[in-house]
Amino acid sequence: MFLVYLIELINMKKENTRKPFQINGINTVDKIMTATRKVLIRDGIQKFNTNYIAKMAGISVGSVYQYFSSKENILKALIERDYKNKIQLIDRMLDKIKGGPMENCFKEIVRLSLDIKIMNPEIERSAKAILPIEIFKDADQYLLKRLKSFFNDHRVMLKNDLDKSLFVLLNAFKRVAEALESQNKTDHEKSLLIEELCAMGSRYLAIS
Repeated sequence: MFLVYLIELINMKKENTRKPFQINGINTVDKIMTATRKVLIRDGIQKFNTNYIAKMAGISVGSVYQYFSSKENILKALIERDYKNKIQLIDRMLDKIKGGPMENCFKEIVRLSLDIKIMNPEIERSAKAILPIEIFKDADQYLLKRLKSFFNDHRVMLKNDLDKSLFVLLNAFKRVAEALESQNKTDHEKSLLIEELCAMGSRYLAIS
């Protein structure tokens, strides 16, 4: 009997995390995710530790360790959550504009491309400082795949090769998004920039 108990105890210790199936567990994980985001954005990687996260979340350190075995695992979960949010945003927006006038669609595509790049940049920078690069999934690749289907479904006639054109445009939008992130642009300035990018992109794609 003691041997059976010992084996069960060892197996319990092997489990790094506890899956939050119950409502209370889900709420606790949400608190940890929210606190982690606040810590990284407000204080940076220097204060990123389980004690400070627990304090910001208003829970005990023990509660944090019930669900995550380390601060790295917390960060992995947050990165995965942000990636899923980006994918949902891409799907929701492209489904919303499906079938609309191409001029309006393209404007929303430009806006979407910029939004994807400026979502939580502080989180990603902090994560890349302590996590292996292979865990990061690139939402741009998913966006590229969806845009190919979008243009094909709309039977848009392009003068240039679709794959190469979209690759060039998305990388151009990425650089603009990085510039927006580093500069405090007003909403009006951002709107003007989106208009200019739309005009540039339409000319480059030679949409007819």
